[in-house]
Amino acid sequence: MRLRGKTILLSGASSGIGRAAAELFAREGAAVALLARREALLEEVVRGIEAAGGRALALPGDITDEAFVAQAAARAAEWGGGLDAVLANAALGLVGEVEHFAYADWCRMLEVNLGGTFLLVRAAIPHLRARGGGHVLAVGSELSRGAMPGLAGYVASKWGLLGFMRALSMELHRHNIRVCSVLPGGTLTDFGPDDAADKRARRERGERFLEPASVAEALLFALQQPPEARVTELDIMPM
Repeated sequence: MRLRGKTILLSGASSGIGRAAAELFAREGAAVALLARREALLEEVVRGIEAAGGRALALPGDITDEAFVAQAAARAAEWGGGLDAVLANAALGLVGEVEHFAYADWCRMLEVNLGGTFLLVRAAIPHLRARGGGHVLAVGSELSRGAMPGLAGYVASKWGLLGFMRALSMELHRHNIRVCSVLPGGTLTDFGPDDAADKRARRERGERFLEPASVAEALLFALQQPPEARVTELDIMPM
């Protein structure tokens, strides 16, 4: 159990990559505190982890609510006896060409994808520092370094996330806090305009996608670096 004794706070944990990571981290011995808006799905994840012998805490709420995020980080640290890692995974992916894209949708996407990450990380830093170090992980995208028509707002948020994480790595290095962005290619989740079933059908027609569990394994790898090493960015692409 490679994460035995660790407490990890995850956002976007009710489905997709976040859920896969929560379940894997719990199987590896971590106590996982889980943030998401959809309370029923979040409780389902917690029940599954507990049924398998793990420890999990549901923290339902909005990642863009500053007071909620601060309270959730404090609650996770209290429940887990400290905080060893935080995973920023919550994201919103809205599609539309710029000419017809609503400014409210643009702002909301940046608020979730960048603002939510900022709030979560900021709330976690004092707890990580109190442990003498730890990890900050974020799930970016292959579009963190690329682009695609119809996804200008999402692309902008993911480029911004990568820049934020690079600067954060420089800030937190002196506190023994490792910062890593994991950048997956297309993944079989309900995220974005197509659900997982649609993506599986496209895979049957020859398109390539990752399983959420494969991305979770990459996140686990980022948490297991030896003391003299750190991984700052990790691409994971489908075969």
